Amino acid sequence: MSRRREVFATNFREYHIMSFSRNLFYHIIQIEILQVMNKKKHTKIVHEGKYAAEVDVELLYAEGGWSPYLSLQDAEKLDEVRVALRNGDVKRAGEFARIFTLTPVMV
Repeated sequence: MSRRREVFATNFREYHIMSFSRNLFYHIIQIEILQVMNKKKHTKIVHEGKYAAEVDVELLYAEGGWSPYLSLQDAEKLDEVRVALRNGDVKRAGEFARIFTLTPVMV
């Protein structure tokens, strides 16, 4: 093997080892962060047009920072419900939430 190929192979292996180490480090940090956070069930209300939806989410509380947080999955669930209600797709929104029709009341 030529010297150039040896250097490339060595650098390639080192890059993958560093990449694996960095990913493992980030994964460990994420696990530690999740262990510090406390979770609490909460119901968010989404209002869109003539519909309202109750979406069950978990609020994450951490020491310091801007608590409470929503998980990425819960934020995406809220967005999915909001878009479905905006498009009038009550069946799709019903997969994630309890749906209500709002009726105006004259006083």
